[in-house]
Amino acid sequence: MQKAPKRAHRIRFSMWVSFVATAFGISVLFWVVLSTTYRMTYQSEIQENLERMAWSAMKKYGDADFENNLKLIAGSEDYFVQMITEPGNDVIMAYDNQGETSGPQAEGIIPEDIFTRLNETGGQYNFTVKDTVRDVEWAVKAMVVANVGGNRQVLILSKSMANIEYMQRLMTTRVLLALAVALLAASGISYLLTRKFAGPIGVLTEKAQLLAKGDYQVTFPKRGYYELEQLADTMEMAAREFQATEELRRDFIANISHDMKTPLTVIKMYAEMIQSISGDNPEKRQEHLEHILREAESLSEFINNSIDLARLQSKTWELKRAGFDIRHLIQSTVELFEIHKELEGFLIFVEAEEGLLAFADRNLISRVLNNLISNAIKFTADKKQIDVRAVKRHGRILVSVKDYGQGIAEEQLPYVWNRYYRVNPHEKNKSGTGLGLHIVKEIIELHGGNYGVESRQGQGSTFWFEVYAWKDRYT
Repeated sequence: MQKAPKRAHRIRFSMWVSFVATAFGISVLFWVVLSTTYRMTYQSEIQENLERMAWSAMKKYGDADFENNLKLIAGSEDYFVQMITEPGNDVIMAYDNQGETSGPQAEGIIPEDIFTRLNETGGQYNFTVKDTVRDVEWAVKAMVVANVGGNRQVLILSKSMANIEYMQRLMTTRVLLALAVALLAASGISYLLTRKFAGPIGVLTEKAQLLAKGDYQVTFPKRGYYELEQLADTMEMAAREFQATEELRRDFIANISHDMKTPLTVIKMYAEMIQSISGDNPEKRQEHLEHILREAESLSEFINNSIDLARLQSKTWELKRAGFDIRHLIQSTVELFEIHKELEGFLIFVEAEEGLLAFADRNLISRVLNNLISNAIKFTADKKQIDVRAVKRHGRILVSVKDYGQGIAEEQLPYVWNRYYRVNPHEKNKSGTGLGLHIVKEIIELHGGNYGVESRQGQGSTFWFEVYAWKDRYT
């Protein structure tokens, strides 16, 4: 198993990489946005100034001070000013950015097809061009200002964009410095945060691995931030659930192996007795067949109960709620036990108001009543009487089933609802699947109701449950 310190170190490194990558990405994005925005803004400002100065110069064309105005524009605005004419792009005059008379600007600044482009753009043409000699870009404004003897004369104003290149190099330097600072800050922050996060996470991971290997007694320390404490609580709850599931699995295997093996053994035994001993003796054969039928019924009941319980616990049983008369349901359920009255002298009394409507799944509540009455018959002693009552109380219907049997010891009462639990597991005539009351519990909980038991040894037991009353719950 990987040690917690190594795992914490790996988490710290991962968080450091994340912080550094984030800082690097933010810095690069900042540089791209700043550089692009600055370049676009500066270029737009230069073009606007060129436009304004070109129109200002054009208005002076033909005046005596036209050339002086061009010199003033060149010196004050840091422009290179030229006048060219058709047909060969001949330079009439040129002034440098000091306002001094100059030769033509560097070759390639003015396109050879400048007049063709001016034709296409209505006499004005804005463009940028690269000065390969000085390795700098120029923003250029060309405007037709006159037509002399059929030849157009064009004013060309050029502005160096060297400042943009300088500022971009300066920004790059600053961004690199900011990036270095950001990386250092990210390293420091990641170190501080990972001391708070990585240690607890590493421990939780180690404990989770123990849990995955079946150590359900593992505890999860609650250290670090609130979310980590919540995670520890959740994982600890999961460990307890896994432990309960494992215990259930062991109990289920142990109980099902016993509850299925016993009737199967009895069935096999009596079948062999019929085959070898009582085949020709009708009375013995009938006795043995009755044993086989009884054990087969017990096995069938256990299987059906197990299937129903699995459906209830998996929450796949769809409740079909409807309003029904609880008294009629009790009476129809009691009628199923008439054979006990005829053969064993049982008396089952029903006390319930007429028209008392419940809102629940009628079939499931019938199953609850069946289980409780069957359980009461099983544990009734000399006084073979069972009382079934239904009353309305606080918007719900309380149903109780009372027997007059031997009762249940107080220390056993909390466990009677557990699956496979039996109060007297060794009494053969009172043995069962151990699922009846647990199915009652699951059904009532599925309905969102309450249930319970009251009992004293020697005085019998009263099992009860509640369901919603139709009118109070849904009108």
